[in-house]
Amino acid sequence: NSWFEFLEFYVHGQVPQLNALIRGAAPALLADQFGLQDATIDPDRFVEEYGDDVDAARAAYEAEDPITVSFGSGAGENTGSERLWIVDPLDGTVNYLYGLPQWSVSIGVEDDDGGLAGVVYDPSRGETFAAQRGAGATLDGSPLRMTPPQGVASALIASGFAYEADVRREQAAMVAEIIDTIRDLRRLGSAALDLSWLAAGRYDGYFEFGLNHWDRSAGSLIVAEAGGTISRWRLDLAGRDWDGVVAGRAVMHDPGADWLTRHGGRPLADDVVS
Repeated sequence: NSWFEFLEFYVHGQVPQLNALIRGAAPALLADQFGLQDATIDPDRFVEEYGDDVDAARAAYEAEDPITVSFGSGAGENTGSERLWIVDPLDGTVNYLYGLPQWSVSIGVEDDDGGLAGVVYDPSRGETFAAQRGAGATLDGSPLRMTPPQGVASALIASGFAYEADVRREQAAMVAEIIDTIRDLRRLGSAALDLSWLAAGRYDGYFEFGLNHWDRSAGSLIVAEAGGTISRWRLDLAGRDWDGVVAGRAVMHDPGADWLTRHGGRPLADDVVS
């Protein structure tokens, strides 16, 4: 398919060049944002200035399908194009600013039926996670297939927490309920990589609230095509609704869904993928 070939072309041809341009920006951006809780706005805008690269790559490839490209906070509903591209040029902004090698570029392609293709590129390790609907998921071209853990007690779980202090307190209280029932919990700061690592078997389960469309678009498809189940939920935290996901093989996903239900979580039933 021309759109999937173009996606691979862009990730392997254009994204590394973009990363080379932005790697040196972290010290200045960190100095500018130091002391602020939410350090996503300026760095993401800096990277998004290179959005013209998408048009250049598309012209070079001469893709046949109509394409709508949405960057970062502009990513949302399909705007009438046959294909909606959901681009997060920098997922894991705080990690990037501090020089922690856990950030990624996430590109999803969606149509009226949901995720069609997705790629998550990890510049720090040179790894590319990819999936195409109905064709499976891969890591650097090798197939991915999730293996379930023996049970919840042996499971390594990934998650993330909000920037807002009152929300983090409630999240921490929820996690305290389960921390002694699992092997351990990791919080590394890039939702796209968390989902990709789940698909690769580096985690056994994943949940997070406060996610945006662009955080999960590519990673959700990679999990589903690797044999996992991922569902969207809405949860009240500190008096506000937060959208999030729970993901894993059924042995992990289903207990996670039960746990969220006990805390008043409401499943967005139309968005369950397995």
